[in-house]
Amino acid sequence: ESPSLVWLNLSGNLFTGTIDDAWIWPPQLSLLDLADNLLDGTLPTELGLMTELVELSLGKNAFTGTLPSQLGRLSNLGLFSVDDNHLVSTIPTQIFGNALVTLNLGTNHLVGNIPSEIDQSGLLCHLWLSNNRLTGTIPSEVGNLIGLRTLFLENNTELRGTIPTDLGKLLQLHAVNLLGTNVSGVFPDSLCDQAKALGIPYDFVVDCSRVQCSCCCP
Repeated sequence: ESPSLVWLNLSGNLFTGTIDDAWIWPPQLSLLDLADNLLDGTLPTELGLMTELVELSLGKNAFTGTLPSQLGRLSNLGLFSVDDNHLVSTIPTQIFGNALVTLNLGTNHLVGNIPSEIDQSGLLCHLWLSNNRLTGTIPSEVGNLIGLRTLFLENNTELRGTIPTDLGKLLQLHAVNLLGTNVSGVFPDSLCDQAKALGIPYDFVVDCSRVQCSCCCP
């Protein structure tokens, strides 16, 4: 254990095995990147003790089990990525901390609803929940995330209901993917108009047989 170690990037190696309470992490770590390895096993609840973490990247491994609710103790966490694993879990409401800017839970086996508590992460800019098994509807509380820029929900085939009208308030939103879901309704014209007015690239992808969209459907 090093008292001066603040950043630890071990990504892109061929590390195998598990991370558990036998691993002793320096408590002052602000960045831990273990992405793109061959790690497996479950995510230990002890990750919730690393309260100085600002970035935690665990994507592209083979982790199983659930998302520990103890991650909610990481009040400084701005980036959490655990995409491309084998997690079978609901999304714990505690994960939506008020410092969270980027949340990537894509390509797992997550089930259940998208929690309405999502708007507790008022700084959230980037949200990936694609390629899971989520059910229910897109919560209207997403419309409170005024800084949201990207929203990827594609390939959640049991996600249904209509597009929340409050999505139209998110004028920084320039990338949305709802393909491979059962979401229907009207995509807000305000998002199309804003993107065109600002001249910024936008990427709105929907199933045009279910969704009316003036800028993403012919």
